[in-house]
Amino acid sequence: MRLIVSKEWLRRRIASDPDMETDAGLSVARLDGLIADAVAPQGLPGVRSSSTEDPRALRLALARVVKALRVQSHATVQALAERLDVEPADLKGLEEDPAFIVPPRTLSLVAKHFQLPVSELAMLAGATRVTDHTLADNALKFAARSATLSDVDDEGREALFAFVRFLTERTHR
Repeated sequence: MRLIVSKEWLRRRIASDPDMETDAGLSVARLDGLIADAVAPQGLPGVRSSSTEDPRALRLALARVVKALRVQSHATVQALAERLDVEPADLKGLEEDPAFIVPPRTLSLVAKHFQLPVSELAMLAGATRVTDHTLADNALKFAARSATLSDVDDEGREALFAFVRFLTERTHR
């Protein structure tokens, strides 16, 4: 494969502005529909194709987890953005817009801050393919449950902690 841009040019661009998105090729989110059949063939146990999973629903679960954890820690969007050194608009988009494509750096810093596995958040964000139906099922259950619960009541906290526990336990299997 021949690159259109040189590695040196890419390094200079990244070094000149580390917050700038510097990608080579199409984004993963745009490729999702093009490669769904090749990556997740029908009939494999535990693997769903992208046609049966709504990435917006998974992103909604991600948004609710991040917002609930932020509220739980008594931080505003602005304060958390400053603490993580990310754009407040990225956090706001993550929390409020299921169609928002989270920058990888922001997703990684959020995961690190809240001590969540990056790989699981990447699946919820649509950056990587969900290969285990239990993640999608639990995420959708949490999103449905959290839609009717306050972030600060006991039931809302229990739903949040149960889902966070599920996410962290998945990485230790």
